[in-house]
Amino acid sequence: MSTESGRDQTARVSRTPRTGPVGRVIRLLLAVALGWVTYDLWVDRTFIFAGTNPVHDPGLWIMTATLVYGLYELANLVGWGKRALAVLAVLAVAAAAIAVVWKGNVWTVPLTWLVWGFDVTGAVFVTLALLVAVAVGTPGCEIGVVRELARRRRRAPDDDKPLFCLAGLRALDAWERDRPWRRGR
Repeated sequence: MSTESGRDQTARVSRTPRTGPVGRVIRLLLAVALGWVTYDLWVDRTFIFAGTNPVHDPGLWIMTATLVYGLYELANLVGWGKRALAVLAVLAVAAAAIAVVWKGNVWTVPLTWLVWGFDVTGAVFVTLALLVAVAVGTPGCEIGVVRELARRRRRAPDDDKPLFCLAGLRALDAWERDRPWRRGR
């Protein structure tokens, strides 16, 4: 049982480190770049997505794999990580089976639409999360924004449970925190 009073917990909440100007600018640049990728996926690839050869488009699979990992991490914040992956796998297998029966090829509708929709939805979510991270000053990975906002709503102390960040934002925040011009904040 914790002997920490409500006032002490509130003080700990307010002492959570925030990102500095370098971290915010990098997050803003990442949001702009990902926003451009989202726009490209939405406008240019809507109708030609099924015509792409997935073997010749490694960016598609890198993005999809990164978003699958992000979905797992996000769902795992509430204990649903493995369930979310299982649902996604069932949807992919069902879409692939329907595609084979309907068109005789795996990489066609509805599997292409599932992957495309997942990529666009994930890219929009991450772009918005990055923009919120810039506004709020949330340190670490953009997925942590959801946890940070929920923690603030509950007025709970930070649980210091770090999320692995593919973009290296946690390392950037640590570097920036150690700069002489950031000390004392």
